[in-house]
Amino acid sequence: MPNETKLKGFYSTTSHSVFFEFYCPNTFYKTTVQLPKSQTPDTLFGLLSSTRPGFSIQGALSDMELKHNIKIINQMTLIEEATSFAFMHFYQHCVINYVFYKTHHTYETPLLLNNFTEHMVEGCLVVNVSDVEKSITQMDFQEIFERACSIFHETGKFIINHAQLTNSYKEK
Repeated sequence: MPNETKLKGFYSTTSHSVFFEFYCPNTFYKTTVQLPKSQTPDTLFGLLSSTRPGFSIQGALSDMELKHNIKIINQMTLIEEATSFAFMHFYQHCVINYVFYKTHHTYETPLLLNNFTEHMVEGCLVVNVSDVEKSITQMDFQEIFERACSIFHETGKFIINHAQLTNSYKEK
């Protein structure tokens, strides 16, 4: 049975790249992901998913679990921190497809994703915002959350399109 482990993240940037290092202070296990600075949204998709070898934080953390027979208990938090760091440094104006809330009970700052895997959705709330023509800095994530929660309570659906949010307010 894998040992449960909590990792720490260290994030840094140069003029060409952003570095994400994850390490365990007790065992000194570590892994590093380097992401070239680019405005292309698919680099963010690669950063979070396992589709782009060398760019995947999720993949690097999974590999670390397999290699050292550990279970990283704060994996989603590390991905959220890394995503926030990436947006802060070079994704301020890129287009995102999904706003990902870890829970539908109380508002927390969401993950901003280009894609997600189905296993991430259980107990969460995902809003497809691909049709929104605003930059990330112009979106009101708390308002999106509140509207999505009301639709979730009416329909029971965890994945909601932004158009449903807009339509639900036109009807009232």
